[in-house]
Order: sequence, then structure tokens, then C-alpha cells
Amino acid sequence: EVFRSCASSLQFLRICDCRKLESLCGGRIEHLTCLQTLELRDCKELEFQFLTALHSLYISNCSSLRALPEWLGCLSSLRSLTLECCDELKSLPEAVRDLTSLTQLEILECPHLNDRCR
Repeated sequence: EVFRSCASSLQFLRICDCRKLESLCGGRIEHLTCLQTLELRDCKELEFQFLTALHSLYISNCSSLRALPEWLGCLSSLRSLTLECCDELKSLPEAVRDLTSLTQLEILECPHLNDRCR
């Protein structure tokens, strides 16, 4: 309940080691209207759609993540995307082309993506 009350003004959110967490704000993630930076580590089940104000997205150690969702292209303010240690991530969605504000893309220790980028 405390999280929900401050959600509309939250600008930075880091979530680590919440392997069974499936949603933020009780599934009402659209209330995070000011969120600019989201850092996810070891959050294998989390969905994070509708974050149009997001400037930076960091995803790390999500070992079961096989693909990024197509709605990633709806993150119109996204400037920085970092993917690290996502062992099963095999490709980026076509929607990455729609990220017109993206200026930084880092892919670190993602073996399937690293092979494709050579």
C-alpha cells in the first residue's frame, strides 16, 4: 500500500533477487508515470509494460529470459538499454527499431546475442 501511494512520483526503481515477482503495483504498473530508470536483477517473472517515461532499462541475470517483448518499442523515451547475463536471450525484437530515442545499447555476457552480433 505504501508503494502504491508513492508510485506516481517514483523516478528510480531497482529490484533485485525477486525471482517470483510477477508484477509491480499489483499489476497496475501504469501508475509509475514518472519512472525514468528501472533496474532488474534476478527477476525472472516480472512484466513491465506501459512505462512510456522510462529513460533507462537495465536487465541483468534473468537467466530464463528468452526474448524481449514486442511492446518494448512502445517505450518511446528509452535512451539506454543494458542487457547483462541473460543466458537464454536469443534475439532482440523488431520493435527495437521503433526506439528512436535510444542512444546506448549494451549487451554484456549474453552468449546467444553476442554470437549473433559478431
